[in-house]
Amino acid sequence: MSEEKKPNGFRFDDVAIDRRNFRILKNGEPRRLTPRAFELLLFLIENAGRVVGKQEFFDSIWKESFVTDNALTRIVKEIRRVRGDAADAPRYIETVHKRGYRFIAQTRSIYCGESAPKDENPIDSIAVLPFKNVGPEAGADGEYLGEAITESVVHSLSEIPVLRVVPRSVVFSLAAMPVPPKRVVNFPFEQSPRSLLN
Repeated sequence: MSEEKKPNGFRFDDVAIDRRNFRILKNGEPRRLTPRAFELLLFLIENAGRVVGKQEFFDSIWKESFVTDNALTRIVKEIRRVRGDAADAPRYIETVHKRGYRFIAQTRSIYCGESAPKDENPIDSIAVLPFKNVGPEAGADGEYLGEAITESVVHSLSEIPVLRVVPRSVVFSLAAMPVPPKRVVNFPFEQSPRSLLN
């Protein structure tokens, strides 16, 4: 499948796969897959309905690297665990004994012009709490360095147009308060930081 004709992602059941951004979402919630497992899952989906042999996986996913059957088995187990599938009663990945694996779920491809799978809770704001030096040389110099690094990170993130960054002055006011991170990120700038403790 040429790069131009490859879809942006796939959907099946309650799963959405964003191929271009290397994400898998289940019920809108992101699920973690190692890069190799993600690549293998995509390869299975792109070859859905047919048995993909072990050697084909090795040639396409691992290319020049030498791997054993155990590596392939381990990655298929990882995909099944994240997806909630079972080898003895498969709904998505079927094991074909001594041959390979087959993706058996019905999928829908998403192409250019369509909306790619989206996280229902995308991150559009961020707060950078002060870095702290916890090493043996911690002191006034370490505190100064932590503040400088924090300020540099906040400045860099502020240059991203679609990202709302909590100002440095607010973040430093909140540093010593027992405030949950989500409340800091959604903090309305016009209020006093102490209002988060209410």
